[in-house]
Amino acid sequence: MYKFITLALAAAVSALPAGGSPTDLEKGEFRTFMTVSVDKQVSLNGIRNGTSENLSIVGERISVYPGTQTVSERNTQDPGESISFHVNGEKYGWAVTDVGHAWGNVHPVVARKGYEGDFKFHTSNGEITHDLTATTNSFMACDSNINGVNISVLAWGNPNYDGTLPEGCAFTKVSMSEPKE
Repeated sequence: MYKFITLALAAAVSALPAGGSPTDLEKGEFRTFMTVSVDKQVSLNGIRNGTSENLSIVGERISVYPGTQTVSERNTQDPGESISFHVNGEKYGWAVTDVGHAWGNVHPVVARKGYEGDFKFHTSNGEITHDLTATTNSFMACDSNINGVNISVLAWGNPNYDGTLPEGCAFTKVSMSEPKE
């Protein structure tokens, strides 16, 4: 019985978002958010989905989960920036699937463990954007099931041919707090 309780507790803890209090940011770190309706913003948090080493990027109530510590980095070869979560001393670089021009094609944005990053992000005026491979590309908040819980995930994709959005998705804007000085 104790083994079952221990396993259940371990599973519950591993599903918790990687985040912390608003005061635990290191120099240069910030928090990220997405808009899920006209007047509602949620924090973006990295959580494990099953046994994957990568993190799903999910939206949760800011009052409960302030958002996973995040950094942007530049290199000399690329004009853009990479965005990464910092979790327990590990780097998880945000990765966007190239959806091209395919109508209704939407994929979750994931944070890959040890990934240097996709240097196609841009931060300006408190907003995070990504290079387009088609004029219809955009960030979306999409309903998903992570560890048995229905939750909004940050996704990247295209609307359907008729202009409607894929089922369970809504356009979103990704924003950021000011980096800690």
